[in-house]
Amino acid sequence: MEPLSTLRHLENKEKLNIKYKKLQMQGKIGVFEIVKTIGTGASCKVKLGIDTRTGKKVAIKVIKNDMEQKLKDLLQVEVKAMSCLNNQHIVN
Repeated sequence: MEPLSTLRHLENKEKLNIKYKKLQMQGKIGVFEIVKTIGTGASCKVKLGIDTRTGKKVAIKVIKNDMEQKLKDLLQVEVKAMSCLNNQHIVN
């Protein structure tokens, strides 16, 4: 293969890998059907999901694997605080 042809092949392969990774998050997490990404932050993505038992729309926070420990600690504080909340719009 010529260098330019090889570069194009690698670029196309990388694009396919990115698309595949995006498709991996579509599907199900537990009883929730994942519809699409509705937000992205420094440490997480927020996905729109549907509770397959009730049909209700939910927001699901997906934590990135490669976070620094400091961010993981802050996220743990957020999770603990949210777990104390009791509201019909929050899924625990």
